[in-house]
Amino acid sequence: MGTLHREVIKRRKVRGIVLSIIILCMMITVSNFVGQILVIQSNMKAISDGLISIVTIGFLSFEILRCRTRYKYSIIVDKLIIHKIYSEDQKTLENIKISDIVYIDKIGPKSKKFNISSIRIYLCNILSSDTYCCIYKYEEEYRKFYFQPSKELVNKIINSSLKYNKVAG
Repeated sequence: MGTLHREVIKRRKVRGIVLSIIILCMMITVSNFVGQILVIQSNMKAISDGLISIVTIGFLSFEILRCRTRYKYSIIVDKLIIHKIYSEDQKTLENIKISDIVYIDKIGPKSKKFNISSIRIYLCNILSSDTYCCIYKYEEEYRKFYFQPSKELVNKIINSSLKYNKVAG
């Protein structure tokens, strides 16, 4: 059997550019405000300007890295595989038997009934309403991760897992 489903999720660059422009405007405003307050102490203004510049450069670097990151979700035979793709490098993050998945649904209070030992986040768009929570059994513990699959992928996971056990969701 080959790949039953595969999709690649990437961050929308427009959202990153708009967020970066907003942050730059806020940092310029903060810098001007701090400059007006600290007119008397000129060396404090130089320190605050330097600190604001470092924070701004750090944020912009973080945004550039996030725009280059993609996630690939695949269902191959009876496994859900999640890869992180950065530029041309690909790294396998999760390789889960679908029969081990005990919960998959949009983020909600139902997922709190499990004693979770590990939480991972595989999101491209943090402020998205299409974020799902997946809980699976690994050895004698439960692990959780958040991701942004299509509705089609979620339905395939649920339908495939019904062959093995009942999935909450």
